[in-house]
Amino acid sequence: MKRWLRWILLMCVLGAAYPLFAQDSPPTIQFERVPDFLIDGGVPNAALVTDDSGAPQVVLLYLSQQGLVQATSSDGVTFSGLNEPFKAMQDVFRDKGLFPVDVLVRQTASGAWRYFVKGLPPPGTPARHLYGVERGADGSLTLLNGGEPIYTGKPGGAERVEVPEIILTPDDTWRMFYVALGESLEITHSAISSDEGRTWTFEQDNVFGDPEPKPGPRAEQINVDPAPFRLNDGSYVAATMRAGRLFFWTSADGLAFTPIPDGVLTAEAVRSSLNQPVTGLFDPTWVQLPDGTLYLYTTAGAEARGSIVAFRVMLQS
Repeated sequence: MKRWLRWILLMCVLGAAYPLFAQDSPPTIQFERVPDFLIDGGVPNAALVTDDSGAPQVVLLYLSQQGLVQATSSDGVTFSGLNEPFKAMQDVFRDKGLFPVDVLVRQTASGAWRYFVKGLPPPGTPARHLYGVERGADGSLTLLNGGEPIYTGKPGGAERVEVPEIILTPDDTWRMFYVALGESLEITHSAISSDEGRTWTFEQDNVFGDPEPKPGPRAEQINVDPAPFRLNDGSYVAATMRAGRLFFWTSADGLAFTPIPDGVLTAEAVRSSLNQPVTGLFDPTWVQLPDGTLYLYTTAGAEARGSIVAFRVMLQS
């Protein structure tokens, strides 16, 4: 057999056993800053719900100098209600001596808006529990579970449920991700609900596989501000924050996440266009419109205070 023919046959055999290119190439992610999008505030949480007429509506909940704000948009870019305090939500918690923060909304199968709220107590009280609030047809708000917390964290934990995020799982249960502050490892945990968020059961430690703390800054090692998100096609993407930078992940099941190579978003992406100190990006949150347009909102500033900016995200597998 001629040498060149033997070489071709050898390459065919090796190619079958060891493909020249990976069969499942890693996804790529790109970001395009939304021009002129700038909201004075921080700690945003976004969701796509339907309004009373059944039309899709983006709801953005965030903290401003006026307090908690709920703004709405039909396109994810132009919002109404900016800087108008969400007084009804604050009133719900006033008698409990709590301030509503880390507020997000999800829609039940019946179409009701259900809010999930971290109750912030006065200084000196370490607990941070999660409460549920139902929005009635008339817009009124009612605490679920008789006003008691719907989740207090991992059994035996520090009872600090911070920066929660909620997704729908492949089997249509609800999964919550949160950071467990005050524990030996302040990492992302998950909990599961089979009744659309009325009750929760602890599920898993260390969702993003963070290492045990090593010498050096912990912020470089621990993924916080978890923002998993279910895309329109049923797959999942996630953003996490480490030391003021956002890192990105993909998942098929909404629990096992794989990093996106080179998927990093830093403060340099916005620093030159903002007239304020920007040391990092914090509290990412997603929304995807029915046409597939994917937006990421995040706080650009110092220590999660500053301005909310938006990026259009292009994700390709």
